[in-house]
Amino acid sequence: MERKKVDVIWLVVSIVSFALMSISFVLMPLDKTIELYDLMDIIPGIMFWVFLLFGVVGQVLLTIRRKQFLEINKQKRFRIKKERIGLISVFKNIPAIIADVGFVISLVVFFIATEIANGIGYICYILLAVCVFLFCLHCILNGKNFRYVTKQEEY
Repeated sequence: MERKKVDVIWLVVSIVSFALMSISFVLMPLDKTIELYDLMDIIPGIMFWVFLLFGVVGQVLLTIRRKQFLEINKQKRFRIKKERIGLISVFKNIPAIIADVGFVISLVVFFIATEIANGIGYICYILLAVCVFLFCLHCILNGKNFRYVTKQEEY
């Protein structure tokens, strides 16, 4: 398979895994309402850790593939400027701008909803899931791996 297609697959796997990890927050309060009390206590925790692990593994594999690609193409390495990690970078591209703005808005709405609902309303869990997912997107979309996958031709 072509290198870029494999990289895109790993990027999508990582993003979907972080989305499923975020959904585990929405399932957390359901344990009190369903008859299968013991099972619903365990499922959100398992989902959180398994999909967090898949997401991180996807990003680690992309980092390894990016570094291998740069090593193979040493002659072009001088064109690559030093970049900061996605965690501390903002507004690097249009998808990142959308994720960054969405994260800030969802964080503000989350704090407002938590204050209004005293932290116990179901909306708090939904907004927490949105915040966590948008934070993951912020880190991915502003990072070196996303730039590598989307702009491989420039390297």
